[in-house]
Amino acid sequence: ADSDTVVFARKGWINWQRCSLKKSIQMNENGFQTEYKISNIGFADNSFLFGPEFNLALNVGSPEDRFFEANQPLPKNGLEDMLDENDIQFLRVVNKAIGIEVRFMFENPVRLLTYPVYTILQKASGKEKIFQSTAILPLWNVRIEPGKTQKLSFSFSVKNL
Repeated sequence: ADSDTVVFARKGWINWQRCSLKKSIQMNENGFQTEYKISNIGFADNSFLFGPEFNLALNVGSPEDRFFEANQPLPKNGLEDMLDENDIQFLRVVNKAIGIEVRFMFENPVRLLTYPVYTILQKASGKEKIFQSTAILPLWNVRIEPGKTQKLSFSFSVKNL
């Protein structure tokens, strides 16, 4: 691997089948490229959902200044909204208040889940719910035969508006 690449590898079990996972993260000027290689080293076909979770704290500014955009219209696009959308190829997370854009680009379309992360504070006047971040969870349907490997990849970048 290059000096700008980090590789993690692990063997384990998924659905009672032996599997191995290799994750490579290659850093670049504005973000990173991630590749997962999932190998079925068991004796039977294996099917499951696979997805990494990201939490982005871009909650500065008013709700109108913070939103999602994707390759297709979204029913809701606020960072505090819950989404469950299929066939997402890219996702932009925009915060106009701080002039920043975060972009996820998926090599293959994903099912995308988003949901808000809150902190609950106990105060003398009662409880207060504070928006902390947005969880972004891209999901791939993985189906691997014994002895085969499936590759999944995406890029993540940050830029000024």
